[in-house]
Amino acid sequence: MSELVAARPKALPYVYIIVAIAAVLFGLVGALLPFSKFILIIAGAVVAAFALANTTFAIVLLVMAVPLVGFRVNLGPVPIDAVTICTALVIISYAIHNLGTRDRRPSVPYAWAFLAFLVFSAISAVVAPSTVDSAAVIIRFIGYFALVYAVGYSVKSREALTWILVLMIVAGAITGLYGIYQYAYAPQTAKIGLYDLTDEVAARVGSTFENPNFYAEYLVLMVPLGLALVLGSRGLFRRFVMGGATLLLFAALILTYTRGSWMATGIGVILMSLLTNAWLVWVWIGLFAVAFTATPGVASRLASITNITGGTAGFRMKLWRIAAGIIGEHMWIGIGIGNYYDVFTEYIFRHPELSVGWVIYGAHNSYLTFWAETGIFGILSFVAIILISIKYSLYLSRAKAKDKYLSWINSAIVAGVIGFAINSLTSNSFHHPQGAVFFWLLLGLQVAIDGMGPEPARPGVSPYAEGSVILRNLNRAKTALSAAYQAHVINRVFLFSGRLWQKSGLMIWLFKKPATPSLAGGSRFYAPVERMAQVFRRWGEATLTAKFAAEVVDRPFVASLLFVGIALAVWALSGLAVG
Repeated sequence: MSELVAARPKALPYVYIIVAIAAVLFGLVGALLPFSKFILIIAGAVVAAFALANTTFAIVLLVMAVPLVGFRVNLGPVPIDAVTICTALVIISYAIHNLGTRDRRPSVPYAWAFLAFLVFSAISAVVAPSTVDSAAVIIRFIGYFALVYAVGYSVKSREALTWILVLMIVAGAITGLYGIYQYAYAPQTAKIGLYDLTDEVAARVGSTFENPNFYAEYLVLMVPLGLALVLGSRGLFRRFVMGGATLLLFAALILTYTRGSWMATGIGVILMSLLTNAWLVWVWIGLFAVAFTATPGVASRLASITNITGGTAGFRMKLWRIAAGIIGEHMWIGIGIGNYYDVFTEYIFRHPELSVGWVIYGAHNSYLTFWAETGIFGILSFVAIILISIKYSLYLSRAKAKDKYLSWINSAIVAGVIGFAINSLTSNSFHHPQGAVFFWLLLGLQVAIDGMGPEPARPGVSPYAEGSVILRNLNRAKTALSAAYQAHVINRVFLFSGRLWQKSGLMIWLFKKPATPSLAGGSRFYAPVERMAQVFRRWGEATLTAKFAAEVVDRPFVASLLFVGIALAVWALSGLAVG
């Protein structure tokens, strides 16, 4: 063998011995369980091992499993579900591969806002009726914030970014198919709303989310991303597939009959177009108008928004008055994060004239909930996270303006962030983990996009595609529409207003990169911590466990097949012995 060709290191014998021992133990334990549960445990163990071995795989697992897997078990105040498990896998996987390394990536600009929110949440927990509930919610938000760092620092290539986004939209499209099936063939499995619905509406679909409001919050984030993949991707096939998936998402959004989410998505998509191709605004307005006109019950649902004394709008007004009363009594420190429902009950008993017919109910507004729970400083720090994220996207829209793909993805992220933030004015969106985790995932993708280099050289267009009759006619139609728009008086007004706006000091500040503080980087406190982490990593890499893990990661499929095979064999033999 040539010296220039490195030989693949041989697998250490003890690696497979340890895998075999673990498989035997799993098989023996599985003999006490039904076969279906045993298979799920084996599959879960293998998938978790792959997730820990590769952080990008862990992120993909999160975006696929959270909307599609309805598993949930409560361990006291802590829910164990797809969100909890997958978020933990992403964070742990990132820590395994990066703890103690000097991989310098862009700083997260919302770091101080994260820390401030956690500090004020902890202060509010001191006076909370239930410190256990407060601790559970604080841990959940620590997980969200850690997810932002893990995603932002792990996704380093546009290929990884594309896979994550494409599979995210594919998972969303599957939920959309199920939602459409619910509406058309199984309305009894969907959630029928209590107010403001006419006989034209068969159901409000919740798909795998069960609740239509929760599902709509998730779709507010997905629809702009689907549009961005259609408009920013290369290749006709990918655009076609993503276009079909986005139509499913949009149809499902309409069938949720959630007015706040309709409005939030519309505003987000329009803002996305203003950051990229402004003329697309008129296309979206036309599509929205057609979709809403063609769907039964939409017109009456929209008209009911004006009814602020009855229906869901009136009901929310009553809930907001209760939240305002709680805030008035606990303006500065709050009632304790995670304790709104308990205090709601106590407040209703003291003020029966404000009763809404329920003794336990949310505020139907995330900001009022945070204000009531964490006080004035808690809500200000949380709003700061959202505002910094929007400013960060505006900066990226300029910094990545020459990269068409990243520009579209960034505009979709800010559309989702703004849409989700608007949706939270009429819903507890940030308190519903199945949708909220995607909000924090998008913040992590912002950091990832900031760290990506310029787009590689674009290959020439295939002569077959360039000469295609369909594509040629589509390009002609696009050119004609663009030319008509450029010559229209409305466009000239926009251009004049745009020139004035670009010269303003406010615009310059908005599109400037936000400050990117590192919580303790460079300080006397942080330096010894960093050195300790590096020493710990060097020590860990020299241990037998680290060598074992590295060998398994090098041959994941071989180790997995060995593990599954032995576990099933032991399970079968144990079953025969018991029989």
